[in-house]
Amino acid sequence: MKRFGLLCALLALLTGCTFYSGDDLLLAPQPTKNFVALQEQLRKILDGGAIYAVPQTGQNRSTVQLVDLDGDGAEEAVAFFRDASTASTFTAYVFKKQQDAYVLADSVSGHGLSVQAVEYPRFLPTGQKGIAIAWGLEDGQTSALTLCDFDARGRISTLLTTDFTNYRLCDLTGDGTDELLVISGDGAKGRNAALYKYRDGGVSELGRATVSREAMSIVRLTTGYLAGGVPAVFAEERPDSGTGLMTDIFAYYGGQLHNISQNTESGASSGNYRAMSVYAADIDGDHVTEVPRTVLMQGFSDPNGPDALYLLDWYAYDAAGVPVRKRTTYHNVAEEWSLRFPDEWRSQVTAVKESANGVSRTIFYEYIAGGPNRELFSIYCCTGEQANRFALQSELTPLAETSSAYYAASITAVSGGLAPTAEELRSRFSVLTTDWMY
Repeated sequence: MKRFGLLCALLALLTGCTFYSGDDLLLAPQPTKNFVALQEQLRKILDGGAIYAVPQTGQNRSTVQLVDLDGDGAEEAVAFFRDASTASTFTAYVFKKQQDAYVLADSVSGHGLSVQAVEYPRFLPTGQKGIAIAWGLEDGQTSALTLCDFDARGRISTLLTTDFTNYRLCDLTGDGTDELLVISGDGAKGRNAALYKYRDGGVSELGRATVSREAMSIVRLTTGYLAGGVPAVFAEERPDSGTGLMTDIFAYYGGQLHNISQNTESGASSGNYRAMSVYAADIDGDHVTEVPRTVLMQGFSDPNGPDALYLLDWYAYDAAGVPVRKRTTYHNVAEEWSLRFPDEWRSQVTAVKESANGVSRTIFYEYIAGGPNRELFSIYCCTGEQANRFALQSELTPLAETSSAYYAASITAVSGGLAPTAEELRSRFSVLTTDWMY
């Protein structure tokens, strides 16, 4: 059964595009000579006591993957197996295409519980790629990464083997090739980030930087840009408090790797913590990644209060670590929507949340010290049967609809002052996705 599944996958990968006559369409698809040759090679490995292995995460999760490693225009086949006798030895075999055949070129092995992920970093601007394999180690807590080169003669060279907690392929030098950023260590003793680059058949370390000492775990690494177009890696981290997120920003300039969001004297973050689990993002579409910080809305004094509501101020950083506020939003993470606040609302508008019978309502008020506050508008999030009922109410302004929720607004205040129009609410309202929040 496993071989039949692989047969189907390989047919899809190797047959290419061909047009058939009507009679031909009635015939079973015939495998190409390349496929037959590769299938024979894989069968030899299976008969030798191996079983197929599948990478657990990432974009490349097939047992057999086609990729042009040496940049010659022909795709190599990379196949992953586990040794059935030891159960902890995994091997990646690379087969090089030669006319109508695939010939075993070389292999690389690792030990652990699984093949976590496989990526193919771009080593040279001309297109040559390497192989980066992450292995889950036997303690179930740590991981190891093997970085390999594949040369024109079909040989695999191991360039780097290192333990890691997180890693990211990125182009921090801006030369069109991939560097490897590796974070290692633990929250108790401290973590470090190291940047590696492929050069002349080997790997050299470009620099190191420390992770902010409050970071107990790293949720994810993403690439983006600082103000001025400087490439950077944004490390989203869970702080030692266990709630909310903070962000370390790694950039390479002046021949060094820098954590620009860290206080270099204390080793602590310079202040981009937010009490909400919202990721850094390009909030305004200018191709610069902004990092959010939470600020209490007007009328709330206790940040730990059960009813405390926050705004998010979004900051762009330059390479010197100087933040500039670009936008302010209200994020309702639980209901997966966001509202952009104009500057005049930031210090004058507050909100209250209520929920009943499948309908959640967030009421926005003009904040008046000493009260009473003046109601401006409400945003409704409706689920289940209530979504259909609210969608039919003509007095509401529809905002958005997803597979699980219907969003609408009602405007209480007369236009003018802080009161928005229906068009303004629609333009400021957004539905959140998993790219925004954790």
